[in-house]
Amino acid sequence: RGALGEYVVEQIIEWIGLKEGEGKSWDKQKPFGDSRPDFTFYFPKGGYVHLDAKFPLDNYHTMIQCNPKSPEEDTAKKNFKENVRALLRKIEGAKKDYIEHDGGVNFVMIFVPNMQVLNFVREEYDDLYKNASKKKMLFVGPSELYSILHILKGAVENFRVEQSTKEIIDNMKKFHLEWDNMLSEFDKHGKQLKTAQGSFDDIIGPRKRALEKIVDKITSSDSSDNKE
Repeated sequence: RGALGEYVVEQIIEWIGLKEGEGKSWDKQKPFGDSRPDFTFYFPKGGYVHLDAKFPLDNYHTMIQCNPKSPEEDTAKKNFKENVRALLRKIEGAKKDYIEHDGGVNFVMIFVPNMQVLNFVREEYDDLYKNASKKKMLFVGPSELYSILHILKGAVENFRVEQSTKEIIDNMKKFHLEWDNMLSEFDKHGKQLKTAQGSFDDIIGPRKRALEKIVDKITSSDSSDNKE
């Protein structure tokens, strides 16, 4: 019964452009606690939401094939409602994994692969529908899931831009810090070079001239003049 639901969900994933994002933007039947949701969709900053695609359709098909207002239709309609109720009980029994998890997006999507069926549930089983919503179990059809995944894709892309911008700003801050450090080193070594240059000027200036005078005296002296 989940084959149709899973097929439609995967088609929507492909239409949105998230097909290559398996393992990053979404997972299929990945274990969470004691449960294995049909699909899990990931939002930025650790958020995620589960989706159950195993919506019961057998008794719905039986119901629409019956004569209107016949006992058979009434029986199929009651059976279909019980099928939906059983699905909700199952998910509620695993709400720690499906709803009350640490992913921040604390609701579970119950996927109905046909908008006509979803509208029937909303109109005919209003009590079930409202009770499920209060317990954070949301029925969604193909068009609604498409919109939700479109929002997911936009959130992921915006997060990537935000991360890239943050990286650029962080790198600019690091560059500015290193630039200030480099200028400080230039200034320090400039002062050292200036001091060294002054010392060097002393060597090649007065010291050099004093030594040259001595050398001149040595080279011009008379070797026979013992006193000199």
